[in-house]
Amino acid sequence: MIRHVLTDHRTIGIPFPASTLVAIGDLMWFNAGSAEKASNRVDRGSLIANQADFRQVFLGVAADQRLISENTVSDRVIVVDGIFDADCATTSWEVGDLVGIDRNASTPANSDQQVAKVTNPNLAIGTCIKKASNATKVRARLVSSLAFSPHFRPDSGFGPTAASDSDTTLTAASLPVVTMTPTAARKVILPLPAVCKGRMFFVFNLAPATHAINLRDTADSATVLSIPATKSAIAVCDGTTWRAILSA
Repeated sequence: MIRHVLTDHRTIGIPFPASTLVAIGDLMWFNAGSAEKASNRVDRGSLIANQADFRQVFLGVAADQRLISENTVSDRVIVVDGIFDADCATTSWEVGDLVGIDRNASTPANSDQQVAKVTNPNLAIGTCIKKASNATKVRARLVSSLAFSPHFRPDSGFGPTAASDSDTTLTAASLPVVTMTPTAARKVILPLPAVCKGRMFFVFNLAPATHAINLRDTADSATVLSIPATKSAIAVCDGTTWRAILSA
């Protein structure tokens, strides 16, 4: 359950689809001009992938309900920036901890009214504003990814992903600066493009000579770019494909 606790919020009116059950407190996403509840989003196969995907389209929290018997499209109210008490798995929270959507692995689908702690802004839809220990609820500010200033938080987070001297698979939660000192040819496998639109990775090959790092697509079926020793590359995702450029 997600309960609105303060009224200093921002709301919008937006169409809800016909014949679709929506409860007050449902997490909503933007789908071609209308609002859909979180569980109606295509599952991406893992919690992290779902969190990265949902963060890109998060619209807000439903302030109105919608009955499945209502068979016409009509506007309902969405809170695009507000303070909420939201259900979560038992965990401890500090002010400033990041909040993302949770996933029901047995369905599998996004949870409509449960959140989870995340560590990368790329996965976050909000921020904890009240300390709690071993809690099953978190008080958080949840902010639409679509209806607020794009400067509110960075898409890619900050800091390094220090890769060991082995093939490395990145996820949507990986930090953007990737460093490796390979002693043989190695692979860095990029995350699923559908959940990484707008993401960039900066990959540095720190080997003094000889050994390359091959940037590979998500399925590990093709090389996007080969990075020779002492060189670096920038990989950019357009939501469908990873593309990369090599340093001089």
